[in-house]
Amino acid sequence: MPLRFRNLKGQGEVISTILLILIVVAAVVVISAFAIPFVRNQTSKGDCFSVLGEENLGISDNLQYTCYNASLSGNEMFVQIHVGNIYDKIEGFSIELGGATTQKYDITKSAVSDGVTSYTLGPVLVPNASTERTYRISVTEAPQTVRVYPILANGEKCDYSDSLTSIPNCFNW
Repeated sequence: MPLRFRNLKGQGEVISTILLILIVVAAVVVISAFAIPFVRNQTSKGDCFSVLGEENLGISDNLQYTCYNASLSGNEMFVQIHVGNIYDKIEGFSIELGGATTQKYDITKSAVSDGVTSYTLGPVLVPNASTERTYRISVTEAPQTVRVYPILANGEKCDYSDSLTSIPNCFNW
């Protein structure tokens, strides 16, 4: 083989190596442009995973404090909510009363939906860590299900953390 062709063969190997490196770098840039936002989006949803669960935010099944009360003065649903060690991670929660019509009532540290009062008719507050509070909600009919949804400190609403499908009538003491 003549000498001038041998030199071209050496240059071709260098050029092909540089092109392979450039293709790999371009592939990494393109993949990271899609992968980094995807991972960020998935990790922000991780906050919901840390607050979900009955031991973190749940509905008490105590018949005296979670029950439906039908009376002449108006129908009420009493719901007792337990907050575990997630008080600093949440802004509040939503209580969903489901049936023929479904209603959601937000209870946050800064605001409360209309129709919600406290059990003792005092101020409506979000329970502190590892405590419970009972809420009185004016309703038109007995709900068939009750669910509680955490509202994170950043305002994001998570999937329900606890539900109750058997709603007893309140005892008249």
